[in-house]
Amino acid sequence: MIIAVGSGNNAKVEAVRSACTLLFGVKVKIVSCAVESGVRRQPFGDEECIRGAYLRSSRAFVRYPDADYGIGVENGICCSGTEQSYQEYYDRGWVVVQQKGGKRSQASTVSLFIPQPVAQYLRSHPDDGLGRLLNCMYDRTDVAIEEGYTGLVTDNVLDRTMVLTQAVICAFAPFVQSSFFEKLRKAVAESAKR
Repeated sequence: MIIAVGSGNNAKVEAVRSACTLLFGVKVKIVSCAVESGVRRQPFGDEECIRGAYLRSSRAFVRYPDADYGIGVENGICCSGTEQSYQEYYDRGWVVVQQKGGKRSQASTVSLFIPQPVAQYLRSHPDDGLGRLLNCMYDRTDVAIEEGYTGLVTDNVLDRTMVLTQAVICAFAPFVQSSFFEKLRKAVAESAKR
């Protein structure tokens, strides 16, 4: 089995590798390529993050047409409420898994609070991005490809790779547990008849 990851980011590629090893064992070949996400450097909202992840997974298939699955991962700043009434902001990642032939699934990571002034700054300076802001704050160049915002705010109890690994596993669920989902559909159909 070949799985193509639409990213050159080490944390994302390692998350896919970890998840696929847990799900499929050692019989998986992971290939990766840096591709454009098609969204802003700092995506805002679940919709934009999902679109970026989808485009990354599609572009991974273009680069590796023999792959069985294409995977895209996109992190961004998401919020509670509507665009007119944003209340709280969160760092959240989205994973899209596409199977050759077009079937797809998606899942998100945990959501980590971002202070409103930070989110508002990043909205008005989208080329900066949260990773770049953190690099400046810590005088580093690698926060986004290492522990990420997740590691920093949880004091490395969690890290970016860990939460992305969980999201990759969840995004694969409809593929690896297809019989469970078919039974669930049948149970719903039977319950609807009552």
